[in-house]
Amino acid sequence: MATVPNALSSLESILNTSRAVANDSYNAGAGEILTDTAPFTLPYINSSLQELQDRLRNNAVVVLTVDNYIISGLEVVPVDPSLQTFIDATGYYSLNSTGVPVLLDAALTLPIDITAPKFLWERPTGSNLPFVPMSQPTDGLVSYSQGPALGNWEWRSSPNGGTAIWFRGATQVRDIRIRYQKAEAVVPAGSNYANIIVDLPGAANALSYLIAFRYVMSRNPETAPIVRAEADRHIREIIKTAVRQKQGTNYTRPAYGGQQHGNSNRIL
Repeated sequence: MATVPNALSSLESILNTSRAVANDSYNAGAGEILTDTAPFTLPYINSSLQELQDRLRNNAVVVLTVDNYIISGLEVVPVDPSLQTFIDATGYYSLNSTGVPVLLDAALTLPIDITAPKFLWERPTGSNLPFVPMSQPTDGLVSYSQGPALGNWEWRSSPNGGTAIWFRGATQVRDIRIRYQKAEAVVPAGSNYANIIVDLPGAANALSYLIAFRYVMSRNPETAPIVRAEADRHIREIIKTAVRQKQGTNYTRPAYGGQQHGNSNRIL
């Protein structure tokens, strides 16, 4: 019986494949050079994970998408056209023309694995009403007096470091729902690779070859392009699977001159 979820692999099994590709399957598969404890193994793993995620994200592979993340109870703010609010990894803040963030609620934070929001919706807190779409202006948040709804949002840097979702604030307590792109967590030093499951279905071979490519590049660069080509081939297979899955979805263009109030027909 499988000990990991279907289509997922442990990092240890992925490394075992990398060692086999790099001809280092000695010591019962634990390797002589590309071992779990070698000082370069962890950087190879994290660099390969980052590259794989970037390639899949840029090709809109939906396994990197999280939906229906709800943040409830964004507090009211005073009516002030110079004021904006933002939510980041540390809390929900207001910021006026003085440029000093004021913490409104430390319990309201962005998900730790977010790389970028894709769509946002909102509703009054406690209403049990359907969420309605919010819009993302192309030229930043417009300055005007706050009303009962947030209306718009923007993804940009946070004064606290990192990134944040910005709003104009509202005079009514609001809930927001977020659909976002996620990232695999960076593998920390000292990890037991057998206990780490790579949460990217079907990506075991691609990641194995990416790790092996980095190893081979440092020791036998003449053969590295062969390993690189295999890594790229496996990545393309993942992307093909995602494309075929999307071909089963009907996409409808809005009528000419009409308005599209929702985003259910957008091509992600």
